[in-house]
Amino acid sequence: MNSDYSYKILVIEDNPGDFILIKDHLLDQKVKCRIERAEKWADAKKMLSGPGQNFDVIFLDLTLPDKSGEELIDDSLQIADPVPVIVLTGYTNMEFSVKSLSMGVSDYLLKDELSSNGLWKSILYSIERNTSQKRLEESERRYRDLFKNNPSPMLIWDIKNRNIIDCNEEALLKYGYIRDEFLNLKVDDIEAIQLSESDRENPNALNNDQLWVHKKRNGKLMYMEVNGHLLEYRGRKSVLMLLNDVTERVMLQERIIENTIQAEEQERNRIAKELHDGIVQQLVACGMYVQNLLDVMDDPEQLEIKVKKLYELLKMTTNDTRDLSHKLRSAEIHDMNFSEMVNQLGRQLNYNSGIEFIVKDFLPEQNKLSTQTRINLYRSIQELCNNIVKHSHADEAVITLEQVDDKIFLSITDNGVGFEQNGHENTGIGIVNVKSRIRQLGGQIRFHRMNKGGMKINIEIPL
Repeated sequence: MNSDYSYKILVIEDNPGDFILIKDHLLDQKVKCRIERAEKWADAKKMLSGPGQNFDVIFLDLTLPDKSGEELIDDSLQIADPVPVIVLTGYTNMEFSVKSLSMGVSDYLLKDELSSNGLWKSILYSIERNTSQKRLEESERRYRDLFKNNPSPMLIWDIKNRNIIDCNEEALLKYGYIRDEFLNLKVDDIEAIQLSESDRENPNALNNDQLWVHKKRNGKLMYMEVNGHLLEYRGRKSVLMLLNDVTERVMLQERIIENTIQAEEQERNRIAKELHDGIVQQLVACGMYVQNLLDVMDDPEQLEIKVKKLYELLKMTTNDTRDLSHKLRSAEIHDMNFSEMVNQLGRQLNYNSGIEFIVKDFLPEQNKLSTQTRINLYRSIQELCNNIVKHSHADEAVITLEQVDDKIFLSITDNGVGFEQNGHENTGIGIVNVKSRIRQLGGQIRFHRMNKGGMKINIEIPL
């Protein structure tokens, strides 16, 4: 902008009377401005294309000797960009004025209604609007570059139909697709474990740092840490996903946890064997020995009373020790079906916890669960129930088991205080181990805080 004037204005107008009127209106406000005129489109084109022709705003008459109408608007916008174009016309065609604005002109003014204030208001608004638009476009360009050049995989999907609508190059490399293929997928197509319908509609399902299992084009699975953000993209409510491949980290954790679990099971078996083959047998022998004392004592009547009491005590100790052995010894799992194991756990919890544990078992009698599945599911239920005993302040809990087609569904519900999704109880080593066990089985686990109080935990395992 020249220091001798505030605004440089081009008026494209073939009618000299209209030009003089426009010029007078502009000069009435005592604003320093330089006004230039082009009578034909060809002249205007040369002025706009020439060096140093930096206009702040353009007034365009729609009827010129060499061009008019939509064609004139379209050509003017192309060559004038980024300078705002204000249309001046003598025709009161509302439909055409709306169409002109939709094509990109900054304003549409009728010559018969011109005033000094109206012209300058239009100029200032158009310049400010154009400046704001350019800032917005620059901001969008920077964000677009950040999106496309980000070293982490990123994608955007439409919440309504779950279609993937954009992605960066890193996402294509990570998932193994070419762009046209990837943009024809739904986000469900890359998820190895599908979200439930309720989770899809729940904004909390997009919380940061969730661990999802995704699959590549070749079917290979990978663990992805996902940061999801809601946004408007191309006029649609969408989700921006920033993805971090943590497969190696998760596999290392899985190996550590698996080794820990194996060591734990071996130790349980060792202790169980010692209890069963040592202490229990010794206590049984003591009971039999005490019974034989009745034949050698001087006062049989009193001795019998004492011996019976001692025998009952030893019998109770033996039973308690055997129960402890059952708790510790995973070898029992090899001899019991899954339903028996869970029902026994329910009885033990009822006896020891003060909470009424109800087991609703709808599994078929001959459920074909592998040893690994039984161990991992049983230990998971055991840990989750212990969590209820320690933290829930509940007085009732329900364990439900059922099989539908080729899946096992398990739910544990209590009427206690529940806990927050990101609270300590949901991030401790016990819950981490449970999640790891479920992942090893190819299943999924969800925690739901109940509106009426308490917690519901759903586990789904494929057979």
